[in-house]
Order: sequence, then C-alpha cells, then structure tokens
Amino acid sequence: MKYAQAHNEGAKITQKVTARQRRYFWAMYYKHSKRRGGSKQADAWKAMALAQTITIKMPKRQFMDMPGKAMSWTLEQRLVAHIERMIHEALP
Repeated sequence: MKYAQAHNEGAKITQKVTARQRRYFWAMYYKHSKRRGGSKQADAWKAMALAQTITIKMPKRQFMDMPGKAMSWTLEQRLVAHIERMIHEALP
C-alpha cells in the first residue's frame, strides 16, 4: 500500500491543504470562535484554514511484525491454542 510504511513506523507528512480540509478548518474556527475563552483554539483553526501547507505527525500504528523480532507472547499463545483446537476437531 502507498502509506503502509508511514502507518507502520510513524511519519511527519507535509501536504497541501485540500478544499475539504479547508472547509473543516473553517467550520471548527466558527465553532470555537463562538465560545467564551475559545479564542486560542479559534486562532489555531483559522491559521490552518489560511495555510498553504500543513504538517501532520502520524503516530506509529504498527500492524505488521518486524522481521527479526520475536512474536508477542499473547499472540503466540493464541496461535498455538487455535492450531491445537483445529487438530482436535480434525481427529476422530
């Protein structure tokens, strides 16, 4: 997949602000500007709505085992139990 490595290892992604993102940022700006004391948040949303590019920090969401690393103990126990259950069901 195109973004598999970024999701698996985490990354900082810089991209142009899309029209959809801009609409969302403006909606959040209007929502926070109506609140009392929400001016700091409203200013941050306005800055994102007016920006040409934004940087997104994607946290590490590891979904694939890394080569050379041991499988987690819980996952290993679940696999062993599943295989044993399949063997017992297959035997008469």
